[in-house]
Amino acid sequence: MMFSIEDRALGGFLGLACGDALGSVVEFCPRGSFKALDDMRSGGKFRLPKGHWTDDTSMAICLAESLTAKPDFDPMDQMNRYYEWASTGKNSSLPYTFGIGKQVAFMLGEFKKTGNPYTHRTDSKYSGNGSLMRLMPVILRYHRSPEDVFKYTELSSKTTHATAEAIQSCLYFSKLILRIFQGLPKEQLFKNEDALQFDKLTEICLGGFKNKKSDDVGSVGYVIDSLEVALWAFWNTDNFRDAVLMAANLGDDADSNASICGQIAGAYYGVTNIPKNWLDCLYRKEDIENLTLQLLKM
Repeated sequence: MMFSIEDRALGGFLGLACGDALGSVVEFCPRGSFKALDDMRSGGKFRLPKGHWTDDTSMAICLAESLTAKPDFDPMDQMNRYYEWASTGKNSSLPYTFGIGKQVAFMLGEFKKTGNPYTHRTDSKYSGNGSLMRLMPVILRYHRSPEDVFKYTELSSKTTHATAEAIQSCLYFSKLILRIFQGLPKEQLFKNEDALQFDKLTEICLGGFKNKKSDDVGSVGYVIDSLEVALWAFWNTDNFRDAVLMAANLGDDADSNASICGQIAGAYYGVTNIPKNWLDCLYRKEDIENLTLQLLKM
């Protein structure tokens, strides 16, 4: 498929937000406990209007605003923006902050105490998906230099999630998005040799997700499970809508899983493949579009 970098970039960032908004309705719902989603709708634990999103997109916007405002990657500025969101509700889709993850909340508290923008928590039990769910702005900002993408992908993760599992998941995801930007077909995105680089992701790199049933993929927020859900849904569908619906309908951490899937599916299929009625109701759609185009120009 031939798409411009703008089509793919807009698809990736808007896809993140659409997946987040879609999945928010069934976030925290155990798998199989709800009627499957078939479209964007309102509701969920936070009673969000249709097209409104959660912490995934809030943090991605904070990150994008930092990357466009600062000439260089600035972790202090990023953490200050995350803290402002968490404490005031700026860049939330409601007048207040909601849905903030435990690891992110802990790290923002530590940041205000110590001034250190990087987390010291490297134990695998802290391997949530909070750095993967917001990643797309980093890839867009540095897409011309794979070396910079990988360098700043790792540093972006380390502000809140510094485990090997979180960092490797983000790095592998960045590699996949760059391959999409190069125009590779889906069948050529996944290479067995990636397993040599990402020892925590061996099964995923070898394509273990491709033929799994829904009961065999986890959906509760562990970063490797979230990566697998996103790739499983992306692989087993042929359009953006079906991919993010498949990810969201697993329930549990549905918004984050669908936002991660939305990034890769949106980049692959382009912004024109995102349902128009989803984009029409997406909160702050124009702001996300403008940030995307600014990131590409830097």
